[in-house]
Amino acid sequence: MAWMDRSECYDLPEIIWRARLISTNEISTFLKENNTLPANDGVDVRRMNAIGTWLREIRETGYNIIGLYASVERSIFGLDCSLSINTLAMDISSMEFDHVGKLIQLSFIPLVRCCPRGCWDKWVLLLLESLFFYCKDIFGYAWLSLIHEGRAEVPAYFGNLYGPEEKVKKLEVELLLKFTRSVSYLLGVLASEEFNSGLPQLNCPKSDLKSISSSSLMGYLLLHNCFGRFSMYSLFGSLVDYQAAKEALPFCHALIRLAVATDDERLKQFILNEMLPTLVRFDDRSPPSGISWLRSELSSSIEVSSMKDVVGLCREIYDVYLHNQAS
Repeated sequence: MAWMDRSECYDLPEIIWRARLISTNEISTFLKENNTLPANDGVDVRRMNAIGTWLREIRETGYNIIGLYASVERSIFGLDCSLSINTLAMDISSMEFDHVGKLIQLSFIPLVRCCPRGCWDKWVLLLLESLFFYCKDIFGYAWLSLIHEGRAEVPAYFGNLYGPEEKVKKLEVELLLKFTRSVSYLLGVLASEEFNSGLPQLNCPKSDLKSISSSSLMGYLLLHNCFGRFSMYSLFGSLVDYQAAKEALPFCHALIRLAVATDDERLKQFILNEMLPTLVRFDDRSPPSGISWLRSELSSSIEVSSMKDVVGLCREIYDVYLHNQAS
């Protein structure tokens, strides 16, 4: 109840509303600094932070229990899914990024991993539809705002943060990157071999999406248009971060295999018009690049590995779609 939109829950004490705001301790963790953003008034900050920590621990314990229960006792999938899914996802549109990221890691991914094929329609599809609608509407816009305007305009918290503008902007970027990695990890899970034994190889005969969907989670989600309109921003955060890119690339490979197997024109256009240009720009460090300034700050030990994977994916797209045109 504490995480619902204020218009629906107007009876909570003011200090609980304020406690939902990201705490000074969390800000220190995100920014890797001891000098955190100041409070804006004389509110008892220590008490407010303690209540906020308590609320978050209760919330995350609940999500963790759901994930653990799905892992050890699959009878959860025999329960009334409408009640369970509404509890998990009905207010996702009013959640801040860090909250949704915890929901993905602690509940959504275990539920997806453990859900029997016969329950995909009642559990996986309904859960992911809510999430990807959120990604299209809020996550994608946050990345567009950051890349083109230099600021992630969509709030990742309840209320407002007070302090130097540069520090607030840095915090917004850190929250957005963390959420991007959570989404990318989920995409990698959806594309994993254990859920896609029926996903055709590139050189296999043509097939239809309905046939593939019986033994491929990716095929099943595409058949039911779970991802909505494909966008590199709303699914991958434009592959700015090496860690997120490495997690998401198996999903890209799976999309290519599905596009080739089904001759799906929509997937083909997405791959050629959005995915390939984004991959080509992945290592663009020239000053005019709208994202090079951000990537230059994200030095990573997996940078070289990620670049090799990106080059391999570009080569795969070229071999499948462009080789004949070039020869």
